[in-house]
Parts: sequence; C-alpha cells; structure tokens
Amino acid sequence: MLVKNPAFSKKAVEKYYDITEILYTSIYSKEHVHFGMWDKNTKSLDEALENTTKFVVECLDIQVGDIVLDAGCGIGGSSRYIVSNFGVKTIGISNSDIQLKRANEFSQTVKNRSLLEFDNQDFTQTSFPDESFTKIFAIESACHAPRGLIKEAYRLLRPGGRLVIDDAVQVKTYLSKKEQKLVLGALKGWVLPQSETKQEAFKYLRQVGFGNIKFFDKKQAIYKTSWMIHRRAKHLFPITFLLSKLKLIPQMWHDFIRANYNQKLLLDREIMTYGVFVADKA
Repeated sequence: MLVKNPAFSKKAVEKYYDITEILYTSIYSKEHVHFGMWDKNTKSLDEALENTTKFVVECLDIQVGDIVLDAGCGIGGSSRYIVSNFGVKTIGISNSDIQLKRANEFSQTVKNRSLLEFDNQDFTQTSFPDESFTKIFAIESACHAPRGLIKEAYRLLRPGGRLVIDDAVQVKTYLSKKEQKLVLGALKGWVLPQSETKQEAFKYLRQVGFGNIKFFDKKQAIYKTSWMIHRRAKHLFPITFLLSKLKLIPQMWHDFIRANYNQKLLLDREIMTYGVFVADKA
C-alpha cells in the first residue's frame, strides 16, 4: 500500500529547498544535508554525514577518467568530496538557486576546483547529451521523482556506467490509518509525491534496463542520526506550530519539522528503511 501526497507538485519542490535551506543547515550541517552513517569509530555528526558520502562513493567505484553527476547536489558537500579526493570531473545539479549559491560559496577553495561545476537543472529532464556520464548518484534526492531520475540516469550513463541511489524506502506492505498518517506527514514535510517500496524500485530499475542491482540496508547505520534529528524536531515542533498559526513563519517550515519528527517513528515501526541501491547499465 503506497501513500500518495495530494498536495505534491513540481513547483512546490522548486520552492521547497529555497524556503527550507536555513532549516537544513541548522538541523543537519552546513556541509551535508542528508542522514549520517555511524560506526564504532564515528565521533560526531559531521563525521557520520561524511561517512554517507564515503559509502556512496565506495559503491560508485570511481576510477580515473570518470565523469560524475551529482543528481540533487544540495549544497555540494558530496561533489566537493569527490573532486578533492579523486580528481575527476563532477557536475552537481539542483533546482534551488539558494542551494547552488551556497554550493559555489563553499567550493571556492576546494582542491581541484576546476573539475567541479554546479548548475540549476531538473534531474528528470536535463540538458546533457546522451551518455554524458560514467557515474551518477543521488543522495536523498531521488525521492522527489524516483522514476524520472532512474529513466534520465539510464539515458545519461555510458554503457558500463553506474547509478547509486541513497534514500529511504517503504518496506511494510499493509499500513493502518495511523501509519498512513505518519507517512503522509513525512511526504508533505519533505514535498514528496508518494512513498516508494524497495520492491517497486527494483522492478523499475530492471524495466528501464539496469542490471546487477543491489540494495544495502543502512537503517542501523543511520539510526543515531535519525534519533538526533527527531529530538531536535521534537523541541522545535510546538514553536513552529504556534508561529505558523500566527503566520510568522511559512507553513512549509512547520511541515518540515513534522517530517523530521515522523521519520524516526517510521523507522521504529518498520514502515520504512534506509539504504543504498546500486545498478549498472550494460
């Protein structure tokens, strides 16, 4: 049973990151706006956030001469990591001018800066020619249009290229009304069209033409981040609720806080999990 967000629109997504950018950098970090993966050696949230990028990069298996697309680059933290550590051409795209401005500001002194570009584009319909890239990744961005991203990624990848998607997926088949409400709160707050199951993602990747598809479940690795975000959202929830009712802040801010509160409940009740898909173009 998938939950659909009746309020979803592409225009809402275009506004979403501009409006919530300040919240992301406050709740997550100034470098990365995604969940962080923890292990026994991780000492801080910043390290956990970079661990997520490191795992995605490990899955990408970047080689000399690769051309990489960061589909939904946010403020560019993962793209900066790739160019500075691997020295390969990397292009980050986002539909948020504010995020792209921050990405460029934060990238001024990065190593191998000449290899890094940022551009305002819709990752479901880019201006790049066919087979422009050898590697494509999306960290917590595919959820806004998963099928559109997968289809466009297949067009953009060269034969032998690889797609890596890091995101949350639904794993529970039947949802009670209360559980559907929890999912819908997350969908509205993060401006997502509907929940997506792991099985449907595998199915669509195969339909488009991808093979050698794997999924790495990282729920336990990101759980500490989930708890930290949930706790911060819990403290902010009554404040943003009141301020939104008084129309002193955008309603989208309170919806965002609700989504960040709900996400831990979705993991705890085993409605959703979090992981990384890896798929190759033959």
